[in-house]
Amino acid sequence: MMSEQRKRIFKDALFIIPFLLVVTVLSLGLMFLTGRDAKAIMQLVTENFNSNQDMSVSVYTESFAPKKYTLKYSEISDSENEPYAVYVLNKKGDDPTETLTLSKQCDGFEAGVYKIEWFHQEQYVTFTPLDYDAQTVSYQVAEQPFMYEYVKSYSWDNLLSTSGATYEVVKGYKLLGFISAFTWDSETSQNILWGLGGNPQELYIYSNVAEQSKKIAVSK
Repeated sequence: MMSEQRKRIFKDALFIIPFLLVVTVLSLGLMFLTGRDAKAIMQLVTENFNSNQDMSVSVYTESFAPKKYTLKYSEISDSENEPYAVYVLNKKGDDPTETLTLSKQCDGFEAGVYKIEWFHQEQYVTFTPLDYDAQTVSYQVAEQPFMYEYVKSYSWDNLLSTSGATYEVVKGYKLLGFISAFTWDSETSQNILWGLGGNPQELYIYSNVAEQSKKIAVSK
């Protein structure tokens, strides 16, 4: 027979253990939602939870295909978290557009607004400097293929492909039943992606080969 003291300890354990688990998951969820350091949070997750074999990152790499979305790129080292690049894909309507706004010079491209759009069944790429007095210049894609490909490089599909999400081994974790967290390593970076349901929220790319590591915030 179990003594009364052991019964009491057993009953307390039945309450305390699930309570601590819920508190831990809530704390991790809130840390994600408030933008705390993703690498430190993911380390806590991997140390305290087992990866879910049934989870697939394809919910964000293949199934995520809205008509319109926005990606805001910022440097993780930037305490202000101000985006240096904003990419918008808009497939609503008859003429889809892709717009990239650079707040500073990046990869040899000037600060300004780059846009891929259609005119009279021809695809063009246009550039407007941030100087309001400057005029927009427009080129057929064949005239500026590098500018065209540069705008494309900021898209969600390209981002997931270049970071290795589509071919590396990806581990998935479920928090609170609705927060999904994925982590994977590539040759050039450590990557963390989290989302709510079928909607990705933030992707963190910690580069192994460059000083700049970046955070990409996703919205529809």
